[in-house]
Amino acid sequence: MIFEFLIILLIILVVLFLILILKSIYVHVVLKINDFSLYGFFEINYFFINIKLNLSEKNIIINFKIMSHVVTLKKLSFDNKTKSKENDEDSKLSKDETKKISMDKFKLVISQLVKSHEDILKLIPLLLKMLKFLDNYTKISFGLKDNYWTMKLTGIIYAITSPFYAIGLDLLIIPIVNELQLDMESNIYVEIKTRYIFVLLFNIIKSKNIRLLIRQIIGVMK
Repeated sequence: MIFEFLIILLIILVVLFLILILKSIYVHVVLKINDFSLYGFFEINYFFINIKLNLSEKNIIINFKIMSHVVTLKKLSFDNKTKSKENDEDSKLSKDETKKISMDKFKLVISQLVKSHEDILKLIPLLLKMLKFLDNYTKISFGLKDNYWTMKLTGIIYAITSPFYAIGLDLLIIPIVNELQLDMESNIYVEIKTRYIFVLLFNIIKSKNIRLLIRQIIGVMK
């Protein structure tokens, strides 16, 4: 009797596992970078769970959705800035300082991207199987003042992204010479096949450069 119960339980667990790995995750990303300031959101939908990370409001909202009904399960804030009353001059100084900090963070991301692009290229065959673009558009305008590094980074971005044009990526890159500038508009809706996620995570864990790149990107969002 116990043996039969364990067999049934095992079958149920296997079926549930197969359902979980065969069900796709749908991700909607809207990003805008203006003068090194980052805005937008990431939204993830998986079964009845909806997770939204709002970069402008600095929070994460976890919802449970059934048809038109939405129940908020958790709301987390990751804004560490304390609010205080300041005069106009202090506020202006704070904005300038914030911009400089943002620029420094983006520079770290760019530097780490250059270091890790070979490891990223190795993941492309897996990502091509894993992703399906349902709707997307991205436009990036940037300059690093040093034209050599502007062109080098442009080449790296094209090397990483060019294989994805075959599965519907719509990307426009505009390098800007003799200027330090970063602007971006992006609206991406993509389906992620979950059965490849564990393999992807394993490969990311193996790569120190990609782990550092992810850490730098998270730092930009804070």
